[in-house]
Amino acid sequence: MASSEAPAPSPPQEDPSRGTSRIFAILLAVGFILFVGNLVFKKFQAGDEEATMTSASRKSRTVLQARIEVPWIVTTGEQFTVRVFMRNAGPKEFTLASMDFEESLHNGFSIVGVPDGWTKTIPGDPVEYLLNVSIAPGERAERTFSLMAGKPGVYRGDFDIWIGEDATTFPIVLQVTPKAAAPPTAAPVEAAPDG
Repeated sequence: MASSEAPAPSPPQEDPSRGTSRIFAILLAVGFILFVGNLVFKKFQAGDEEATMTSASRKSRTVLQARIEVPWIVTTGEQFTVRVFMRNAGPKEFTLASMDFEESLHNGFSIVGVPDGWTKTIPGDPVEYLLNVSIAPGERAERTFSLMAGKPGVYRGDFDIWIGEDATTFPIVLQVTPKAAAPPTAAPVEAAPDG
């Protein structure tokens, strides 16, 4: 006679990939900890060298803080200014060698007045204005270009401030709009006599 009992269930078998996943996660965590620890150790070890290099180079570093004021929109024939504000934020005196406008900007205006200290203009692209002005540590300086807006259009280009061989660059977009047409003048109207 056949037995009607069902076979006993076998114990669940563990997925072989599950053990591999655990090992991979542990190795990944250990690798991450070692990587971060190594970075912290190198940073700690190099900290004194960086401070020495910074303080040694700080004595010879040139630091220019600058900003410019330029109108975005001007009208043909309108006189306007480009004002340059500078500060020597470094520990030593430096020479403001020149300032320049890219020729593509120069097409939108003509020069009416150059900044104090100007010595010479060098045409080309860019059009360079030599200054050769010394600026002491902590000193603030301002230079102004007086310009006359030219033909209508949108002019884009860079304005550079040169300290030796280093330039601080400001991108400029200048829109020159046409002059508004004067309203037509009406012929004088004479009063009709009462009659």
